[in-house]
Amino acid sequence: MRTVRADAGSKLKYSYDLKYDIFWAYVESGPAEAEELAEDIFVEFKDGRIVGVEIHDASKVLGEYWKEPEKAAERAMEIAKRLASVQMVKG
Repeated sequence: MRTVRADAGSKLKYSYDLKYDIFWAYVESGPAEAEELAEDIFVEFKDGRIVGVEIHDASKVLGEYWKEPEKAAERAMEIAKRLASVQMVKG
């Protein structure tokens, strides 16, 4: 597996698996509850907060963003927040 990762000093961390085209962005690691909020997009929650997102088929979902990991991580978290707020409205 080939992976790229963010700096240890960065608050928003990310990882991308080139072989399986999966992108992860997270602000906190460790156990969390994951929920698939859209096809290929899994949002991770801990104590009611979004702590991460896992995106399958990332090159398609993130479009051009996936080529620049820092921008992809920011975009992934934006997507997670939007999806979570839609889910809360549907409640």
